[in-house]
Amino acid sequence: MIDYNRFLYARGNPLKYTDPTGHNPLGPEWVEAFKAAHGGRAPNAQDRADRLASLASPGGVSGSRCWTDADWKHYANNKRQVLTKAVAKAGIRIDKGWNVSTPTESENFTLLAEGIVALGHTVGEAIGDDVEAGLARVGELLDGPVNWVRAASGYGTCKDAPACAVGRAVTFHDKLFDQASDNHIRATAVHEMAHVIHNTSCTTVMGMGKACELQLGTLVGVGFGLKGRGSHVITPYGETNQWEYWAEAVTDWVYGADYSPGAPPDRNAINGDQIKYIESVFR
Repeated sequence: MIDYNRFLYARGNPLKYTDPTGHNPLGPEWVEAFKAAHGGRAPNAQDRADRLASLASPGGVSGSRCWTDADWKHYANNKRQVLTKAVAKAGIRIDKGWNVSTPTESENFTLLAEGIVALGHTVGEAIGDDVEAGLARVGELLDGPVNWVRAASGYGTCKDAPACAVGRAVTFHDKLFDQASDNHIRATAVHEMAHVIHNTSCTTVMGMGKACELQLGTLVGVGFGLKGRGSHVITPYGETNQWEYWAEAVTDWVYGADYSPGAPPDRNAINGDQIKYIESVFR
């Protein structure tokens, strides 16, 4: 359930404001400001997601670069709609199977959208810009619209998967929402979009013609430029193949231990060379 009271901040709360200065909008300054505004309570994962949503959707009501009390109240009551517009900046759109008029499905979509906003934030930092610019860059890499589909389960190679990316469509299954934590759901959106970026890497990242998309799985694709597979285990699932290693690496870049917690060998952070490579792709 959404705690709507959490969004009705008092006047002067620093969380209302976007961050045009260039410093980390989730950094120590923001954390201390949040604590001061919330009786000493440290921000949790949902608070961080809300902060990024406000940066990805400036002017929810007022049309300005800072959120007023009215903007936060609008967000509390229209969270899915606000986030739908935010992820549309990356070319993502709701497709068949979703019944977002129900509270449960609306919340499921919201968690996934929050993951994409977090991706936009990380990409924005990599290019020296803000969340909106990061989302726009993700859209460029996707090289066209991506449809999010909702289904009870998958079929074929996607049969047992909680989510699956095929071409420009990403399908999310009951298994994901029934078993995963909120942050795992958010990060799964990042993982699947990394697959889509891989699928479109020939034209957008590698500067090749459309025909090379047919060769993905043999010799081309951004994942094959990522060093360390085999010698550096990110997650056991990432060892499945090059595509999963790439998607797990991008997800770790955005979410780190919040995605797949646990001590090595269950999870290891990506290394410096991998970070540089991923940043080079998203730039």
